[in-house]
Amino acid sequence: MSQDPWFADGVRFDCTSCGRCCRRTGVVAFLDDDVTRAASHLGLTEDAFRAKHLEHQDGHWFVDVYVEHPCHFLSTEGLCTIHEAKPLQCSSYPFWPELFEEMNAWDAEQTYCEGINQGTLRPLDEILDRMIE
Repeated sequence: MSQDPWFADGVRFDCTSCGRCCRRTGVVAFLDDDVTRAASHLGLTEDAFRAKHLEHQDGHWFVDVYVEHPCHFLSTEGLCTIHEAKPLQCSSYPFWPELFEEMNAWDAEQTYCEGINQGTLRPLDEILDRMIE
C-alpha cells in the first residue's frame, strides 16, 4: 500500500508578484515553445529574440539570473514584461517536483517566494497538473 504524499491535502499558494523568484540566482531555461511564445509576444522573430535576450550553451537557450542582476524581463516596477508569454519554468513555479519531495523543501522555498503557505488552498490535482518534470 503506497503512502499519500505529504501534500495530498493540498498546499496554500498565491503569487504576490513580489519578484523574488526573478532575482534568485540560477538559470531560466527557454524551451523551443517558450522562445516561440516570447518572441511573438515581443514582435520579434525567434532568431532575433534569441540573439537579443538569450544565452546559448550545450544546445540550451537560457537567461542567467543573479541577485545583483535579476532576470532582464523583470521591469523596474518588479513585474514580468513577458508575463503572458513567460517560459514554462517560470509559469510552473513553485510547482516544481523537487519542491514537493518533502515538506521541508516546500517550506524552505519561502525564502524566495512569499506566496508559499499563503492564500488559496491548491488541491492535489492542481499541484500535479502544474508540476513539470
